[in-house]
Amino acid sequence: RASLPSGGMQSAALGVFSLGNFCVAVADGLAATRQLGVDSAGWAKALADTAVRLGDSAVQEAMQTGRALPRPSDLLSAALERVPGSGAASCCLAILAGSEMHVAIAGTCGVAVLRAQTSAGEMIPVSGWRPYVDPGARQGHLASRDLAPLVGCAAPGSITEERLPLAPGDMVVLGSHGLWDMVWFFGPPSTNLRRELYSLGYKDQVDAQLIANQLTSLAANMGNTSALSGAPLASQLTKEGRAPVLMQDVGDNAAVLCSVQQM
Repeated sequence: RASLPSGGMQSAALGVFSLGNFCVAVADGLAATRQLGVDSAGWAKALADTAVRLGDSAVQEAMQTGRALPRPSDLLSAALERVPGSGAASCCLAILAGSEMHVAIAGTCGVAVLRAQTSAGEMIPVSGWRPYVDPGARQGHLASRDLAPLVGCAAPGSITEERLPLAPGDMVVLGSHGLWDMVWFFGPPSTNLRRELYSLGYKDQVDAQLIANQLTSLAANMGNTSALSGAPLASQLTKEGRAPVLMQDVGDNAAVLCSVQQM
């Protein structure tokens, strides 16, 4: 558990993540690099750490000089150039900028902003990003120069960006595809979860770490049981004409939960 003091956000995380004063990132190493003798887990962590460090520096400079913040995709690209060694990973970088969160998404990591709707007693998704549905987006990860020709990577300029308006009481969830593939945050299948998040996070102000634990445990359970057939991943693969394969399709599960306390 940690605090982002300037923005009044409280954060908790599991898995590969990095947390700074104004920035947070979650990353997921590409499992396919193991076939090349490269374990990308450490490289993914270094990528997230570097992106957050560059983001924090950029925010501090903007506060001191009045200059505009760099685009988050440019910061993520700069981090890629600075990370030593070999590896490949998806990554989501979020930067707190006043009453907005600036986000860059490379690969299958992603973000959702949920806002309390007291009349319904549930958290409502208000962000535009949705879990990836284009099979081509699965090649949107970042990779070191030596591995890029072997495992593919995001084309220049293809990193997705969003600017997400925030309000007190909002929940921001960043996660790897192991979270989004397994847990419904959008649409009718997500109603019970969003009501639970409203009760725990918005009404009762339960510690963010505990809620993050519940989300990642839910994702792990969905990926290890017959419940997999009801997961978002199964719904997408049905559209592609195949059934999910546990060892092939179920990814690493990492999540960061941020609760907006004040603006």
